[in-house]
Amino acid sequence: MHTASPPRQQVLTDLASSPNDIKVILSHYSVPTDLQRRLELLVEVRHEIVHPAHRPGSDKHNTPAYLAPLRSAGLLQSTGSDSDYIWIGQLQSHKLFRWAFETVKLTVEILLTAHGVRGFMGDGLRASYSKYERFDGDL
Repeated sequence: MHTASPPRQQVLTDLASSPNDIKVILSHYSVPTDLQRRLELLVEVRHEIVHPAHRPGSDKHNTPAYLAPLRSAGLLQSTGSDSDYIWIGQLQSHKLFRWAFETVKLTVEILLTAHGVRGFMGDGLRASYSKYERFDGDL
């Protein structure tokens, strides 16, 4: 393994037995509060996609209250009018994809740093994110 420190055995054990790797990461690593919230929202987005049980919401956009921060941040696909896309269609947003990608990238950087991953291994993992940023540009 190309790290400056040995693997954290408890983290590996917890990852192997937990259905939610995000909770394991948040319990074992120092993750800034803003990134913690982003990761928690990302898990909820995943749940919305994998286990769709979309019910009409209380607002005109049908955004579940626990995902309202995504709407406030302008990350959902929207017509901008009173009649909007169906809820699952609102999740088909390139802005949301870029936000999710950046959230994962920031998390990976924390993990690489915590484990002292250096050299070609760290560079290769970081490059897997940066090469797509070149194509995406600013939206």
